[in-house]
Amino acid sequence: MTNDLRRAEDRSPFRRATSAVAGFLTLPLLTGLCRLFGFAAPADRGEYRLTSLLTGCFSLTFVILLFSIAIAVGWITEYRRTYAFALALPLPIAFLIEVSKNPTSHNLFPFEIVLIWLPIFFLVAIGTMVGKFLRKRHLAVQK
Repeated sequence: MTNDLRRAEDRSPFRRATSAVAGFLTLPLLTGLCRLFGFAAPADRGEYRLTSLLTGCFSLTFVILLFSIAIAVGWITEYRRTYAFALALPLPIAFLIEVSKNPTSHNLFPFEIVLIWLPIFFLVAIGTMVGKFLRKRHLAVQK
């Protein structure tokens, strides 16, 4: 296969969709695993059920796992930005679902977005860039 054909094959819509689905599922699956193994605070049973499910287990262990996954994704796929954006979607979607059910439940600015969502997005973006850098360096050493 020539390089042009390989590039066209790597940029297929299926691979972009796969990266988006993987990114979208990473945060809920990782938080579920943290809850399963007891690394999470108990979920809030009040008005913030969905956001507390996603935000209750942010700890050093969670950050290390998420950063490691981001590095692996940066190494594996060409669609790092798609993965990072998709990974950042579950929390705002949970927030919008809560607001649509009860508009008075979030009467202030959603600080969960600022304090948790943005750092996660930047952590994943940096992790994928590190993975890309490590892959390029590894390929350069092999040559």
